[in-house]
Amino acid sequence: MLSHLDDVITKHRSLLQRMPFTQVVDKARYRVLVDETTVIDTVHGYQMYVDPEDTSVSRRLWRDGDFQPTLTEYFKSVIEPGMTVVDVGAHIGYFSLLFGKLVGTGGGFGRSNRCRVISAYFLATSR
Repeated sequence: MLSHLDDVITKHRSLLQRMPFTQVVDKARYRVLVDETTVIDTVHGYQMYVDPEDTSVSRRLWRDGDFQPTLTEYFKSVIEPGMTVVDVGAHIGYFSLLFGKLVGTGGGFGRSNRCRVISAYFLATSR
């Protein structure tokens, strides 16, 4: 049954995304299929853990492999190799990993997050 639901959602994603019910189904699928060991591939070529309790950022990354694509593209256009970047309020580290990739080995970046659980996800991801 779950695979049939996946087929329907894939086939009609653009229509279903405008429907509030779809958000409920998407959150339910996420809660059933994701646990603390789930690793996703982002569209930017790196892997990261997602937080099973986070039905916002992690769920979007799990579903789309991307988060805030407009802001992501902006950062990609202004951050150059060798720069130093700080991600304050890094959450699970999506932008931190992107920044690290963009600045390269000649640059540097720092991140800050006050939540210990989220910091643990970031540390596990960045190894």
